[in-house]
Amino acid sequence: MGSTIDPLKRSVLTLPRVGPRRAEQLARLGIHSLGDLLHHFPVRHDDLTRRLPVSELPEGRPVSLHGEVVSLDLRRGRRSRWTAVLQVEGERVSLVWFSDARRPPPVQVGWIGFATGSLRRYGGPQLVHPRVHRTDDGSERPPGHNRLRPVYRSTEGLDGEALAKWVDATLEIPDLGLERPWPEGALRHGEGRTILEAYRAIHFPETLAERTVALATLGEAELYLFCLRQLARLARREARRAPVIEVTPALDARIRGRFPYRLTAAQDRVVQELVEDLGRGYPMARLVQGEVGSGKTAVALYAALAAVAAGVQVAILAPTAPLATQHHETFLELLEGSQVRPELLIAGSDPGKEIRESLESGACPLVIGTHALLSDDIRFLNLGLVIVDEEQRFGVEQRWRLAQKGEGTHRLHLSATPIPRTLALALVGDFEWSTIAELPPGRIPPRTRQVESSRLEEAAEFIAGEIAAGHKVLFVVPRIDEDSPAGDPAGEEPGGSGVGAPDGDGGASWDAAPSVVSLVERLRASPLGRFPIGELHGRLPAAEQLRRMLAFRRGETPILVATSIVEVGLDVPGLTVLWIEGADYFGLSQLHQLRGRLGRRGEESWCFFTASPAREIGDGDGPDPRLEAFRQHGNGFTLAEEDLRLRGEGEAIGVRQSGFLPFRLRHPREDLQALSAIRERARKGREGGLDPLWARIGGHFAPGEEDLEGGENGGG
Repeated sequence: MGSTIDPLKRSVLTLPRVGPRRAEQLARLGIHSLGDLLHHFPVRHDDLTRRLPVSELPEGRPVSLHGEVVSLDLRRGRRSRWTAVLQVEGERVSLVWFSDARRPPPVQVGWIGFATGSLRRYGGPQLVHPRVHRTDDGSERPPGHNRLRPVYRSTEGLDGEALAKWVDATLEIPDLGLERPWPEGALRHGEGRTILEAYRAIHFPETLAERTVALATLGEAELYLFCLRQLARLARREARRAPVIEVTPALDARIRGRFPYRLTAAQDRVVQELVEDLGRGYPMARLVQGEVGSGKTAVALYAALAAVAAGVQVAILAPTAPLATQHHETFLELLEGSQVRPELLIAGSDPGKEIRESLESGACPLVIGTHALLSDDIRFLNLGLVIVDEEQRFGVEQRWRLAQKGEGTHRLHLSATPIPRTLALALVGDFEWSTIAELPPGRIPPRTRQVESSRLEEAAEFIAGEIAAGHKVLFVVPRIDEDSPAGDPAGEEPGGSGVGAPDGDGGASWDAAPSVVSLVERLRASPLGRFPIGELHGRLPAAEQLRRMLAFRRGETPILVATSIVEVGLDVPGLTVLWIEGADYFGLSQLHQLRGRLGRRGEESWCFFTASPAREIGDGDGPDPRLEAFRQHGNGFTLAEEDLRLRGEGEAIGVRQSGFLPFRLRHPREDLQALSAIRERARKGREGGLDPLWARIGGHFAPGEEDLEGGENGGG
């Protein structure tokens, strides 16, 4: 290619008029190389081709007009104004610049070329501060003028026109190495055009039809690359050695004998999948997702006990101190009479020299904890299995960091945020995927009602009756007090999902969000004030959180007012009433998680939720569609589909912050139905020898993932 370095990897500093300052601006967009620039695809194209006379063009529409400047005038004043008259096929259009009188515009009388901007009619057609390009030939179509103009995601100090010029300059580099057909058999849409033509057409198409074809071609290339990476990670994992954890019939009977209940058929199926994974000799990577309360934890406990029996250490990572403590108590009950004693590590507390040494020596086979497990001073002798509970609450690096504390560590991730199957197949990468869709017998679905906040006092006697019957009541609000912003319950465990802004127009003001402090005051002034009322939020020290949660579980404080710290995994016997204030501040999956705390022992239960005044029942704009979905559907998978429809992939699943959604062109919900066929073509492509092209462009489609021969690149 005439150069020892791949042209796509050349720095943007090699482009004309790109110096250190411009390179810094481009870096803010993730653009460091020419390949990054080519893969900074337009978000849309504005049609600047003119098919009507100027007099018939609609006002406000971007237009590109070719003509000759026949006059140029200056009107001086506090705000000087330059006006050039552009003659366009017998019609006159004013080009206006407001600037210093000493700085004339970039045109003069006799100038011929394109002027582009939004058309205004103010005493006649005019363009204010238009972009101009000199050319004597009106048929020439320079980037950004008289054609489909690319609109790019940009940054402060850098406009789309500059990006378009640099992309155009890059496409003209003679040794780019893309003037060739796509590898044979890889794509259905790539035949008949060179790779370079596809890139030019996606940036500077002549027609919308040409743009559509380029999107299909490069979109399919993106999915092909994604499948290649999945296959590479799987091949790398299968090539690594891991502890063989064999579960004999005798061990299976011993483990099951420690459970005070029979596993459901769905749990049995997933247990069998785990047993097969653990016995293969290479690291397991399995994601188990399931309905709230479906028994994912029991499946994880089975795997943990099997690993301990095989002589390897197990670490269970939970997102909050109360949940980690609950798991610890569960293990203590299950292992009563056993020589195995689980340890508990919570962020913010000193694990003590004894615990650290017992983990490092292997004397402690099982540890449950929060982010404290990720600390550098926590080491293991032979960590063989990592279980990440509520894995959506952790970042990719956090999940992977714990597994790296062992060699060939098996990984089991649990999630109660259901992902629709088509999307899950794309997003879980090299993970195997299991679902527990069946609830344990005896669960009665909670009754879900939307009410006005003012009806809380009316409901007080009903709630008091539940407490008198020995039951418990949980109130959940978006924030701690008036000084903490909604969506940021200060002090929650790092990596928590938090809460989100209300969706759609007319959402609630942050200042109006209910808080723990305000609701506790209101309850104490109501008939419920005669009962002990507890408070729980992430600003409290971990030990105090645990003390208050324990008091609630025991019924010493039958009423608890909390933030979303209670969202995940907590099992409170006798919880029959959940009241969510300001439900529109929470995500749909969060609301379903909260509701999953109810009636876990088969009791009849109720979920009441309120919305901000702009979302109250009877509002003229109609109910919030998310809250309507929450009210109508009790199935988490149905809600996941609805959330996907309403908010899109990254928002609904939380994958943007988790690093799961690498797609630039394709939309999982709409475009991944053909993924299995593409994956099969990618498999054949790898078997036949990987074309170097995919390695060249792969790292620019998804930066940091250039290794298509294998390697997990820190992902988990």
